[in-house]
Amino acid sequence: MTKAIGIFVYLSVIITGMLVSHKEIDESKNDIRIGKEITVVVEEHELIDAVYLKNALDGEATIGKHFQLLDPNELGKMIDYMEKNNLKLAPGKYTFNQAWKFDNGKMVTHAGEFVDVFVFSEINN
Repeated sequence: MTKAIGIFVYLSVIITGMLVSHKEIDESKNDIRIGKEITVVVEEHELIDAVYLKNALDGEATIGKHFQLLDPNELGKMIDYMEKNNLKLAPGKYTFNQAWKFDNGKMVTHAGEFVDVFVFSEINN
């Protein structure tokens, strides 16, 4: 009888471990993102602000075609950040992976590293 209980406990632990591992694998698959490298050039005369990016998010063909390649949720986070802080993109060349996430002014790589990709400047009213 004791041997049967031991085997039952052993099998229960094994099955529980397999279920937990399977769940972790399934959850990690949902977070895998693959994307291309995007380069955006902001010229001196351009105003890339939250309004501009909202138009890109809404799919206006001539506006922000490179930004339209970003995940809509990440572009939405960038818009919210810029709107909240009254920011625009400073002129320059910006290169990032379209699958990276946006978090509080920085891009987050696949490895979870925070990278300063964009240079923001305050919009003068």
